Amino acid sequence: MSETILAKVVGLTTFHKAWSKLENVFANQIMANALNYWQQLQRIVKGSMSIDKYITKMKSLADQMEVAVQPIQDFELITIVLAGLDREYDSVVSLITHQKATISWSEVEAL
Repeated sequence: MSETILAKVVGLTTFHKAWSKLENVFANQIMANALNYWQQLQRIVKGSMSIDKYITKMKSLADQMEVAVQPIQDFELITIVLAGLDREYDSVVSLITHQKATISWSEVEAL
């Protein structure tokens, strides 16, 4: 056990208390990470990035949220990505938003 982790459980008298403390510490860290990724997703716009780099960056953040046990649904990710696109992509945004059926992330990546 690392010194950092040990410092969090020193003085606890049972395994159960130590485990509960560590569970709480890591749960808080996981939630903080998920919130950080969510905020990044909300703030990033394509700007001067290539479309490939923008899509890859957004998918990477979504994947990191999933690792943090806060998966993001395709619809949410697509909505956020579309909102971050420049006006030059208005025709693509229109095409996607006027689909009668639900579109998946893999279909958006293929466009």
